[in-house]
Amino acid sequence: MFDCYYRFNKVGVDKAHNKTYLKEIVTYSFKSNHNYYLVEVEVYRYNVFIIKYFLKKHKHSSLKYNILTNENRCSKVVSTCIRIMLQIHDKNPLASYGFLGANTVKSETGYSEPKRITKRFLVYRRAMYALFGTETFTHFMDLEHSAYLMISNQDDSVDNIKEKAKMMFEDIFPELAE
Repeated sequence: MFDCYYRFNKVGVDKAHNKTYLKEIVTYSFKSNHNYYLVEVEVYRYNVFIIKYFLKKHKHSSLKYNILTNENRCSKVVSTCIRIMLQIHDKNPLASYGFLGANTVKSETGYSEPKRITKRFLVYRRAMYALFGTETFTHFMDLEHSAYLMISNQDDSVDNIKEKAKMMFEDIFPELAE
């Protein structure tokens, strides 16, 4: 299901100035049959990489992560993000990954999916277990916020990294601590 992916290119690196935890944001792009996508990889302390993607045309929208594309190419788009993760992992075997399964919002109808165990989260979780299993990464989930963290088993202190990542993201996003 997650075998096919789009060719992607690294298009830029933005250094994070005056940020406590964030080091840089690396941007990739790819084109599907009908749209251009951007993938932002936020690089944080403790070798934590957060993967985010959205349609390029929604770049300035506050709902860019919540909008459905209606292309029906979810597995190919997710697979492309996974290929980016693998490329990073080849260079940094201690890399750990996180993401949020954003809730779907349809502003034209007023529909807003609850943030607990979103459809996107379920797809991402299925992909991570299917493609990475538990040999390479230890998987942690926050079902309330549809958040996912995979910590490299090559790191000597998986639980320590989990706690540091949890504190870091609760500091950055206080709503996760609620």
